[in-house]
Order: sequence, then C-alpha cells, then structure tokens
Amino acid sequence: AAPAPLPAEVNTSPSGWGSLEASERQHLIAALQQAGWNVTKAARALDVSRDTLRYRIDKHRLQPPQ
Repeated sequence: AAPAPLPAEVNTSPSGWGSLEASERQHLIAALQQAGWNVTKAARALDVSRDTLRYRIDKHRLQPPQ
C-alpha cells in the first residue's frame, strides 16, 4: 500500500525547517516566561529533562530579560 499523502499545509521543503526552528524558539520562550525563567519549572512544564532544556536554550541563544 502506498503511504498516505501529506496534508497540503505540511511543508516538506528545506525552507520549511526555518519555521520549525522559529516555532520551537517561541515555545521555549513562552514556557520560560511562564516559569519566570526558572529552568527546572519550565522543563517540568515541557515534560523534558533540565539538561535537554538547557541544551535548547543554548542552541537558540536564549537569555532572560535584563
């Protein structure tokens, strides 16, 4: 059987990955802001380890507001 076609709104081109990165960044920022930039609380809310969240914070070069 052939695989089901992807919905029209799914962008499989390499340029679509930029929006995935931007979406991840915004999701991280929202979780961190809601947790008052407490990494442990934000990681718990996102259901990821603290180390995973620290990696993603570094990857996106996120910093708490000054």
